[in-house]
Amino acid sequence: MKLENWRKRLSTTTARQTTVSHTSNEKKMTSMAAGITGGLDSLIQPTAAIQEPEQPKKEKAVHCNFVINQSIHTRLKTLAIRKGVTLKDVIQEAALEYLDKYEE
Repeated sequence: MKLENWRKRLSTTTARQTTVSHTSNEKKMTSMAAGITGGLDSLIQPTAAIQEPEQPKKEKAVHCNFVINQSIHTRLKTLAIRKGVTLKDVIQEAALEYLDKYEE
């Protein structure tokens, strides 16, 4: 008796899973079809090579640790927040301006 109940449950569960599987596949197909609006032209790419602009090479970054007065750190951090940039950007900008001023 118990074996028959398990067989019925198994066949019912398998049938439900198959139905759900088909429904989800149908939804995927309709969403894919909705995404293709340009027809064949959107699928065919031009044969001419598209030249992308060259990206400037980034200079290698170096990690450094140094000690500064807390008041200077607070002022730099506040400036960074006001400008909407990182503390690293503010310190790098200040260092570049200093070097431009004192290097010959």
